Amino acid sequence: MRIAFDAKRAFLNKSGLGNYSRSLITSMIQNFPENSYTLFTTKKSELAFADFISQRENVNCIEPKKFIDKKISSRWRSFKITTLLNQNAIDVYHGLSNELPLNIQKFKGKKIVTIHDLIFLRYPELYPLIDRTIYNRKFRKACEMADFIVATSEQTKRDILEFYKIPEQKVRVVYQSCATIFYQEQSEEKLKVVKAKYNLPDNYLLSVGTIEERKNLLTIVKALNLLRDIKLVVVGKKRDYFKTVNDFIVANKLESRVLFLEKVETEELPAIYKLA
Repeated sequence: MRIAFDAKRAFLNKSGLGNYSRSLITSMIQNFPENSYTLFTTKKSELAFADFISQRENVNCIEPKKFIDKKISSRWRSFKITTLLNQNAIDVYHGLSNELPLNIQKFKGKKIVTIHDLIFLRYPELYPLIDRTIYNRKFRKACEMADFIVATSEQTKRDILEFYKIPEQKVRVVYQSCATIFYQEQSEEKLKVVKAKYNLPDNYLLSVGTIEERKNLLTIVKALNLLRDIKLVVVGKKRDYFKTVNDFIVANKLESRVLFLEKVETEELPAIYKLA
């Protein structure tokens, strides 16, 4: 079978959707080596994690070749990939991050899309109108055109059925995988090194995720204000919402109890979890 993936985020995104894409693609390649795999990406990453598909004979990467397609990569993803799918006699195309090419109906094979969440519809106040409009158009169209929809949670499945009126038989919940690094035992030496590097306390709560309103870190900090003798370690990129959280921390004199970590290496996360 010839299977193709929208692999843009597998190459270019270090977190969230990138982790999901790399894990799924890697698992498919390892567990079903009899298939051939084609990865569509706007460009190949120079980052170290790009070697997740290196030296594999059954994997082919396709990226834009024409100047205009490289400059306007969104156009290439939305319209040119479908032609390439047919030219390469692909049997199944899987959009890993909520969308499919806008002309995917011209593709002769089976179409799958993974929908991670519809938070922008469930909590519209957390998103600008323009973002909601674009997301809704892409997600709805992908769900309508797909032969099969992967929802990453029961809540996401319920939202797809409620907001988009998709037949339930088209949607199945398939939970996201966990990177193999989190299954590995962490040596005492590794734990000591990571703890010293980030000056981690002996006893702490842990929050991992981008510091933005929809992740609701402020509620955790408010709860911390009601507790004693425990600190909070936060791993994630700071967005505008950080100021709201930090203002509360300062106003309640919690500075010594909240530690923010940025640019943490993925390889260090298992130790940080283990120490929590």
